Amino acid sequence: MAVVECLLEPGALGAAPHAHHGHAEHLLVASGEVRCVVGQREVAVGPDGWVSAPRGVRHGFRNVGQVPAVPRSVVTPAG
Repeated sequence: MAVVECLLEPGALGAAPHAHHGHAEHLLVASGEVRCVVGQREVAVGPDGWVSAPRGVRHGFRNVGQVPAVPRSVVTPAG
């Protein structure tokens, strides 16, 4: 697995909607609020929340809150 953590300022795009065919991606939010698109769903994820995108499923995220957000992407398997 691989873990990538970033700091997203309010309104910042973390990743435009895209899909991976070689791995799944799990987004865990350490702080702030992130709006996630997974397939046809759109969901707000707050502190200690998470969402998963299986292989081949379109996904993306952005900070929709008023404070910086810290999302962690966990990719399985790592590439």
